Amino acid sequence: MLIPFAIHEKTGKYVDISEVERGRNCGCICPSCKQRLVARFCNGERIDHFAHDASNNQADEKKKECDYSFFVAAKLMIKQSLVDMESLAIKTPEWTKTLTDEDRFGNQVTTTKRITGEKQLDTTSFTVHESTSSNQPFDVSFEIGGYPIGVRLQYTNRDNLELRVSSKHSALVIDLDDLAMEYDQFSGTSLKTFKEVAIEYFLQSGTRYWKCHAREASLLPEMLADLEVKKQASEKEREAILVTRRHILEQTVSHYKSCGSCQTVVYDAVGLVCRKCGTFYTDVPLSEVFDVEDDSKFCMRCQAKVGVKYDNNLCSDCVAKYINEGVWRDKDFAREIRKLDNIKR
Repeated sequence: MLIPFAIHEKTGKYVDISEVERGRNCGCICPSCKQRLVARFCNGERIDHFAHDASNNQADEKKKECDYSFFVAAKLMIKQSLVDMESLAIKTPEWTKTLTDEDRFGNQVTTTKRITGEKQLDTTSFTVHESTSSNQPFDVSFEIGGYPIGVRLQYTNRDNLELRVSSKHSALVIDLDDLAMEYDQFSGTSLKTFKEVAIEYFLQSGTRYWKCHAREASLLPEMLADLEVKKQASEKEREAILVTRRHILEQTVSHYKSCGSCQTVVYDAVGLVCRKCGTFYTDVPLSEVFDVEDDSKFCMRCQAKVGVKYDNNLCSDCVAKYINEGVWRDKDFAREIRKLDNIKR
């Protein structure tokens, strides 16, 4: 990847390609490996950029160390620019949190709550941190209404540190990976410098998400209570289905018979005795043949009667209902069964 920013040797500051002279006169070094750079102006044929000085005999040796110099340079350029700013106006995204659990039948239930809406946070008091650590993982921090907010610039191969400092702390992550994609598509004829693009990316347009938020802790009890209510409702609905299945099976004439000696179970048995051992057959209630908790044996539409049509996915009554609704071709039934399967999932 081309190098968009460099360190000016005399000032020690990060500079954009638009801020220096051509070639070795740029007086810059690489932010990653500290080798001397040259400034290349490409007259619109390619994006203007810095490159390692080919006259340096160590250029090839150091190249691998600069694989991620884009992210390092972009992060430090953004932070340096923020130091020179008197105020901060940063866009924050909406965040909804989802909790998931299973009821005692194994059915998944979820509850979703909006933690915060999309906002723009304005402050004149903020801190740009020179370095980060496990104790201080943020690149920028400030307070809004007494609640601390930390911002971390994240990118490929940067350590994912624990960002939940306290229940009152909010952590916003801005992903620089997409900024690298923007650089790949950046035009040398753009009216903006890439430095301006990077700052705008940080403040407004860049990919961002909340890792944690101060409101999350206060809303969690409400979400857990709602999840419990939904679990109970799911269990009650399931119990009603099972009761209905048992009742229907008990009231339906069974065509199954069983041999009390060899335990053979047959459907529509011919004769009164088992062909294997000669023992008389006894009637077997459907409730003993079908496990009411085995959904694969029951109609996907009514969920109550045994499935006997279309690969045992529908009962006869539901097939009749579909026909009355204008569904009668095999491919139409296959489509409806796919819909039911998607709803179930």
